[in-house]
Amino acid sequence: MVFEWYLKFFQLLTENVRKEEAHTVFDNLSFIIFNYDRCVEHYLYHALQNYYSMGERDVPEILARLKISHPYGAVGRLPWQNSASVVFGGRRNNMTLLDIAADIRTFTERMEDDATLVTIRNQVQEAETVVFLGFAFHPMNIQLLSPETPSNTKRVFGTCVGISNGDLTTVRHEIVQMLKASVPDFTMSINHNQLTCGALFDEYWRTLSRG
Repeated sequence: MVFEWYLKFFQLLTENVRKEEAHTVFDNLSFIIFNYDRCVEHYLYHALQNYYSMGERDVPEILARLKISHPYGAVGRLPWQNSASVVFGGRRNNMTLLDIAADIRTFTERMEDDATLVTIRNQVQEAETVVFLGFAFHPMNIQLLSPETPSNTKRVFGTCVGISNGDLTTVRHEIVQMLKASVPDFTMSINHNQLTCGALFDEYWRTLSRG
């Protein structure tokens, strides 16, 4: 399944986290999502309810702690995020579509001097572990992520399905440049182009769980 990694990621995230500690599950975690959809937010909303037997009113408070950015915008807010929302999978009228379109950036639209851009680069700069999932490593997106100062990143993991073995070396070099990596024990686990997102969590489960 395309989204099997959602479950594996959630299992890793909640491993040994009791219900009374559920409010901490998103501590030290940030998402930067280049897609327009809200699939991750929608999944986490329901996964928390099911896993911890929570009510709908309890989960938004926990999810409010999740740092999530959409560099190119998203197709509206979900009901638990904002009263002016678009239901996941719901029907849209013409006015709703116009409102959504106002929040969408195209691939070629720049985000210079934008508060979201500053937030994204700060998240990358502060991250000790960076995981790329289904990221195409387009130069424009790599530049968008690049912090102004050297990052604190110690470990990088990523999927490179569809990228040739020859280009893997280039990708690794671009990531090092992007992060301005200078941490002495910096490591990168982007070694072959066969790992899907789900397979990455299988391959590095214990390593990732160590924080």
